[in-house]
Amino acid sequence: MKKKYIIAIILIVIGLITCLLTYPKTNFKYTDQFGVNEPAVLEYETYILDEFDSIEISEDVSGIEIIKSDENKVVFHENPKHQHSITIKEGTLKIGYRKDLNLTLINPDDGYSIAVYTKENNLKNLKIKTEYGYIRLYSGLNFDKAEIETSTGSIFLEDNAINSLEAEVITGNIEARNLKGNEISLETTAGNISIDKAEVNELEIESQTGNITFSDIDAKDIEIENTAGDIKGSIISDMNFKASSLAGLVEVPESKGNNHCKITNKTGNILITK
Repeated sequence: MKKKYIIAIILIVIGLITCLLTYPKTNFKYTDQFGVNEPAVLEYETYILDEFDSIEISEDVSGIEIIKSDENKVVFHENPKHQHSITIKEGTLKIGYRKDLNLTLINPDDGYSIAVYTKENNLKNLKIKTEYGYIRLYSGLNFDKAEIETSTGSIFLEDNAINSLEAEVITGNIEARNLKGNEISLETTAGNISIDKAEVNELEIESQTGNITFSDIDAKDIEIENTAGDIKGSIISDMNFKASSLAGLVEVPESKGNNHCKITNKTGNILITK
């Protein structure tokens, strides 16, 4: 009796293994947050929009672009099971993903993107937050206030005038070119920050791990802080410098004028020219 029981168990195990080995692979799709055996099939969807003067975007895995155009529209590159919601209320365009349709986990490397096209080049407020993806503001866009944040990705700014800007990246770079504004704050935890030409009143730059580089900066008040990386740049205005590094070379121009520049570094050089 006992022998028959053991034989039965062995036959059941063999049967299960056979089923697993012979199950057609074409019917098996597995997606997790770290990788996808079969890439998602993405589609482009375009929506024509009414007028708006502010933008709010909350997203998980999409690259986000804001583009000056001759029409108001938004173009999604998305999985039909990960569609987005669009509303315009009191002049604010709000975009987020529809959780009720998010039936599958997403691979952030599939190439999801959101492109907002606007006829208005002078907008009030911009607020963008994405967990995984780049953020790019194209040339000719101006904002009264902008708050931009991505956990994993980079931020690109080009020919933008922003009265108050806060840009933050956890893992990734910040690149700005021809930036104008009143109060500008750029921060990374692990990544580089680079600025090519800027005209601002107050400029704050902070990085934990990465290099900070800039050229042709015209500012009244500059404060730069780094933990592990070099700080190199050139300024236009006369400044009163206060610079220190615990383990690195410090070279700054002679202090002049009424503008202020404070630079601190723990592990890295400070090399500033005028």
